[in-house]
Amino acid sequence: DTLDGFPWWDAVYEDFLRICAIIGVDVATVSRRSTGPSSVCDPCIYFRGFSSQGDGASFEGVYKYARCAAHEIRQYAPQDEGLHAIADQLT
Repeated sequence: DTLDGFPWWDAVYEDFLRICAIIGVDVATVSRRSTGPSSVCDPCIYFRGFSSQGDGASFEGVYKYARCAAHEIRQYAPQDEGLHAIADQLT
């Protein structure tokens, strides 16, 4: 799960969560206890395996129209035409 003690998916989660925020998807979170007196909220993102058909990733969230999504996604990921197309379809 980790490379040199660092969870390899952290950057992927951050990128995914940023993209979701831009296009209007509010990813659900779940609270868990941390080592201290406070709790931590983790995004409800799930993945498994990827070694056979049917394995994959999913998440929980709610979509709400984001007025400037098409423009903002192009600013965030200027070369990702797939994301541009998704944002365009949501407008």
